[in-house]
Amino acid sequence: MTMPVRARWRGLPRAVRWPVLALVALYASYLLLGNLLLNTPLGPAALNRKPDKFSMHWGPAVTWWPGRLVLWNVDLQGHSTRNSWNVSAQRMSGQVRLLPLLHRQLLVPELHASGVRGGMQAAAPTPGAAATQAPATAPSTQVATAPATGAVGTPMPTQDKTFTSTSNAKVSAGTQPPTQMTDARTSTPQSAQVAQVSEPPAITLPTAPTWTLQFDRIVANNVQAVTLRQLQIEGDGQLQLGVFKQLRGGPMELFPSRATFDNARMRWDNSEVLRNGQLRIEASIARHAPEQARGLALLQLTDALVAVHGDTAALDVTRNAQGRHTVATRGGKGRADGELRWTRGALQPGSQLQWRAPLHDSTRTPAALLGELTAQLQVDQDIRLQVRMPEPADAGLTLDADLRVQGRQLPLQSMRSLLPRTSGHARVHWQLASLSWIPALFPDVDWLTLEGDGLVDADLRIDRGQLGAGSRLQVPHVRAHVGVMGHAIDGQASADLRVDADANGQLLPALVLQMQQFSIAHSDAPTRPFVQGRDLRLDLQTRADARNLATLRDATRAHLVFANARVPDLRAYNRYLPQQQLRFDGGNGVLSGDLQIEPGGRIGKGGLRIGARAARLQFAGLALRGDVDADLRLQRGDLRAENFRLDASTIQLRNIGFTGPDGQRRDGWWARIVLEDTHMQWRKPIGVDGRVRIQVRDLAFLMSLYARDRSIPNWMLRLVDAGQAQVTGRVHWQDETVIVDRLQARNERFQVDARLRLQGTQRSGSLLARWGMLSAAVGLRGDTPEWHLLRAPQWYQAQPDLLR
Repeated sequence: MTMPVRARWRGLPRAVRWPVLALVALYASYLLLGNLLLNTPLGPAALNRKPDKFSMHWGPAVTWWPGRLVLWNVDLQGHSTRNSWNVSAQRMSGQVRLLPLLHRQLLVPELHASGVRGGMQAAAPTPGAAATQAPATAPSTQVATAPATGAVGTPMPTQDKTFTSTSNAKVSAGTQPPTQMTDARTSTPQSAQVAQVSEPPAITLPTAPTWTLQFDRIVANNVQAVTLRQLQIEGDGQLQLGVFKQLRGGPMELFPSRATFDNARMRWDNSEVLRNGQLRIEASIARHAPEQARGLALLQLTDALVAVHGDTAALDVTRNAQGRHTVATRGGKGRADGELRWTRGALQPGSQLQWRAPLHDSTRTPAALLGELTAQLQVDQDIRLQVRMPEPADAGLTLDADLRVQGRQLPLQSMRSLLPRTSGHARVHWQLASLSWIPALFPDVDWLTLEGDGLVDADLRIDRGQLGAGSRLQVPHVRAHVGVMGHAIDGQASADLRVDADANGQLLPALVLQMQQFSIAHSDAPTRPFVQGRDLRLDLQTRADARNLATLRDATRAHLVFANARVPDLRAYNRYLPQQQLRFDGGNGVLSGDLQIEPGGRIGKGGLRIGARAARLQFAGLALRGDVDADLRLQRGDLRAENFRLDASTIQLRNIGFTGPDGQRRDGWWARIVLEDTHMQWRKPIGVDGRVRIQVRDLAFLMSLYARDRSIPNWMLRLVDAGQAQVTGRVHWQDETVIVDRLQARNERFQVDARLRLQGTQRSGSLLARWGMLSAAVGLRGDTPEWHLLRAPQWYQAQPDLLR
């Protein structure tokens, strides 16, 4: 007869019954407390200590064995300095090894999830971001200095970008104090950084080991959607991955993982990229510290395979409100097929990708189907890219390119460095996002920039990153900026680039830039132009022997030409004049230029022509009104000091009106000034020094500078009207000081010698006039002349010259 259960239990020895009762009680307590913690607010409250960094919420949950959990309706969210992420799952179950927790190791041998959706976006900056970072490091500095260096000197690592469902376990160590970095090379300087941003250093205390997270195998079935910033993937997905991460700036590793999507739909922003597709991704990332690889540099440690098969959208050529052609996606049936293998920064042989898409043209009425665009990428020992699109006679955009890149390495940090390895040809009629590379073809032409995008019509031969002979490029509309000697020339332009070669094969690029409309402003006031003009032309050409020049000064020839640009207000020139002695008070005029431009945007030689009608001027306090024409011929002197020779330059004054020395109004006066052996310093303070030769109608203007109080003798008044005279002298102008020395004016009837210094509001000088047997001298101090009628020549000769 079978014994009752209670009798059999009592029949057991006490040494067996008590341990069994203890285990049953312990297991019952675990079931009660564990499930109570999971199904009441106590669990989320204990886990979400820092909701601004990490939060996890779930619906029903159950644990039936220590370390094994099942959660439903799971939602995880996290935020780091650079990224914010979220993961949701309908069901999640897994096992956590308990003993390693005593050593601050979270080991999860296996984790299963279903109904998964996840995403990662760029973290939006908040006004309190800076304020929240400082308090975050405060608890660390209270524990020890070394943990604070990990928080301040080394940024917190961002959440794993491969799939964010692994982040639900990171919070288990997120509230622990940071631990000391093991890299001895960085600990000392990081500590110095902490000392600069924190309160007086805290006492160093022993710190706890760093938390380590390791998920050996995460299996996610029925993955519905994944978002990585602008990239969105929806479909029937499966994911299997493993990850290792040490918190507080420690290393991380992605174990060999894979993801597949059937019926995939891929979007970039709001544009559909793929539909009805199959995606397969396999990847692993070698163990590394955060400072060893960030951003794209992480791909240098990555092995991956990406396979894609599916339908794509069609393409549509459109024209925006500004008349610029763009290519956008539209409904249609394209096709993409390919498999790319990547190993530590290089594509692997056998990788290939093919894409074809119908091309529509909405710029026509009605919209037309142009044909099909095809693109093909093939990798053997080199990388070959072929792109072809239909080319009807009146197409708005066309493209036909066949390019080969030597080697398989891709410099992800700077794709421009691929150019020296690129050869092939390209025929392009396309809207390029940037045209700044065109001036870079010419040595040391940093003073020319082409801004913005532009429609380019080009036939390019490319040889190891350089344009080959026979290449041509035309840009009908581009914004151009030319910087010349402190002036900014801006305008809408067209550009025509051609590359020829000499008998030795030396490339000779030549660029013709024509501005239909342009403006000139001072570089320190670019928004206030003082010249408006049309039809400016800039020619650039590289010399055939540029490679043999010791310097680049003559490597590129630049020729700038414009004519009759309008100057609405002549007062804009006053910044180049000694305004207390000579300035424009009003009027308008024109400006023309024919200049050779040297490296650095300096004028080598050329000419500037300034014209003004009915201009109002002030010279030495004397008001003038009339016409001014200046023809300044510039010859390079000391280029670095910005000095020029102005030899053979002329200034003509016509129809000048002013008040003469007799107090009467004089009109119709004229003078023609020729500069000889004259130097000009362009750099401030602007200065001119040299000899002048002047032909004047009469001496009325000269005498007016010395005598304005009608104290002049009568015979000198007759001298003023004694006809034309030839004048020579030396002129020196520096900043606000103008000196005229050894001036001699003569004709067959008279002779005048003079010296004059104009400095600030003060005038000083001396003058000697001789007419036959008569002579008189006048000394000028301020506005009061001092006459010397006796022994006038001796008095004048006793006065010192003003210039050596």
